[in-house]
Amino acid sequence: MRELEDQGLIPPRLSVNVSYARLTDPNLRRPIERLPGAATKLVFEIVEAVLLDDRNDLTSWELDAIRERGIGIELDDFGTGHAPVVGLTQRRPDRMKGDKKFIISLPDRSCEDLLRTIVGIGRAMKIPLTAEGVETEAQAQILRALGVDTLQGYLFGKACRFPEPRTALQNRAA
Repeated sequence: MRELEDQGLIPPRLSVNVSYARLTDPNLRRPIERLPGAATKLVFEIVEAVLLDDRNDLTSWELDAIRERGIGIELDDFGTGHAPVVGLTQRRPDRMKGDKKFIISLPDRSCEDLLRTIVGIGRAMKIPLTAEGVETEAQAQILRALGVDTLQGYLFGKACRFPEPRTALQNRAA
């Protein structure tokens, strides 16, 4: 994050995918504890099977420790796993990310109805929703109309490897 800011880029947050094995690895705590102050811009993306598995107390303990350091928890690929929705009430992620499999099928009416339901779940739980994989303006318009909070995808910018963000943004602006 510091290197990005040194390049003059101020991202709203930096998301990192974290597997179950990494989440429960005791060595994960050491680098987290070394972070300066509250890491309010750092977000761990965790798939729903990990986040919503209500049989694992270790997962709850690790998530609580991560949140205490100011790191956000996002539920990645929501709707594609096999976890119970009731797990949302217990783990309360900071954000849900709807999987791109739903988005690429838009404007298919059944996908639109499903996304409307997912948005409704998020609203009922006060959990914002990000739609992943937005590639067209038509998809973006449908998602905005459905009330999706944040849109993410190639329509807005291509993924790039660090430390290439400045070059990617300059190419996009050209």
